[in-house]
Amino acid sequence: MRQRRLLGIGFVFAVMAVAVANVSGAPKAASKVPLTPAGEKLLAKYSGMLSALRAETAKSLPEMDPKKKDAFLKAHAAVGGAKPYQDTNPAFAHP
Repeated sequence: MRQRRLLGIGFVFAVMAVAVANVSGAPKAASKVPLTPAGEKLLAKYSGMLSALRAETAKSLPEMDPKKKDAFLKAHAAVGGAKPYQDTNPAFAHP
């Protein structure tokens, strides 16, 4: 009975090892599939839309003062090693 149980546990571990190896393997490069003429039209259409949206978004962003940007980046780097605040009150502890 005990030997059978150990064999079952060993089998479970073997299956888990194979599953983890398959999942954690290096991602395979996507194979290039040739597009049909309709697919080429859609690619051109949506690529144009994406470019237009990127340009519109970039244009709508406010200009940042270089002095303020530098001051922010320096302040950010200065506190880069600081640990985040953690409340020690158990009533506010996160699960």
